[in-house]
Amino acid sequence: TVDGQTVPTGVTGTVADLLNGRPLRFTACLAVSLTAGTNRVTESATQPFDVRDVVLERAAASGASASGASASGASAGGASAGLGTAASPAAAAAVMSWTSTLRTLRVNAPTRSYLEVNENFNAGWQAVIDGRQLPPVRLDGWKQAWVLPAGTAGTVTLTYRPESVYRLAVAGGLAALALVIVVALTVPRRRSRRPLLPWPAASSAPGPSPLVRRPAQRWLTAGVMITCLAVAGLVLGGYPGAVLLPGAVAAFCLAPSGWRLAPGPWLLGGLLTVALLVGALGEHLQLSGHSGPFVTAAASTVPQIICLVVVGGLVAVLLRARTERGE
Repeated sequence: TVDGQTVPTGVTGTVADLLNGRPLRFTACLAVSLTAGTNRVTESATQPFDVRDVVLERAAASGASASGASASGASAGGASAGLGTAASPAAAAAVMSWTSTLRTLRVNAPTRSYLEVNENFNAGWQAVIDGRQLPPVRLDGWKQAWVLPAGTAGTVTLTYRPESVYRLAVAGGLAALALVIVVALTVPRRRSRRPLLPWPAASSAPGPSPLVRRPAQRWLTAGVMITCLAVAGLVLGGYPGAVLLPGAVAAFCLAPSGWRLAPGPWLLGGLLTVALLVGALGEHLQLSGHSGPFVTAAASTVPQIICLVVVGGLVAVLLRARTERGE
């Protein structure tokens, strides 16, 4: 309704836009006469569409008529340059490239305008044109936009600044990992000159050996250890982790020392490398816009499972070391 007068409107768009909640364009089906001063536009609360923007177009004869805008949702790769005058409709900006962290658009704003993106306002986004930064604004209480001064024309680059910090952190972590590997391979090991004693070493003190434990103690110790591992796996990987972590520890502890699955540094380091490569592949596919079970598994499930197995191997190494020392 406009000033109490019911105005029928028509909504146009694709089925994909409707199902994904992207903006649709609506248009008044008849001309609406507006008077000078304040005019109130009201939408019914029971309608399935939510009016976000209203643009006025001046009729050819006289007066003005209510015209198109957007209703509901956020557009994928959508941006528009809304002109600052009431008589000028919003014009779509030409999208040259559009990713999750970097976007370029071509705009032409003869008058002071807004470069509007149908996404939630985020202070991390920065808009630059010809080396100068555009001031960000929040439209309609939620929408991301920037002010385009009058006469602005050219290519606007939208950059998500926190992404650069994330990439630096990833690069620094990989560099640190490479440094650790190089140091581990190049630094010579010091060989101990102490004579090797047969295991178990004979106890000089009289009495029973400290390795001899009662069966009840063994079962109690094993139960407490399994419970702790299950709780740790639950925290790290949910219910599957509560089963996987104790199982990995048991498999590594029961594996013979000469077996290939013994928790040695090469095996655990290789598993971490595989987890890193698979996770990087999944992250790349997600940032490229891919989705599906394979992408989810590569980005989250597989690296998490491998890391739980590595944690189980580290626990098994500690348990074996304590056993060999007789603790």
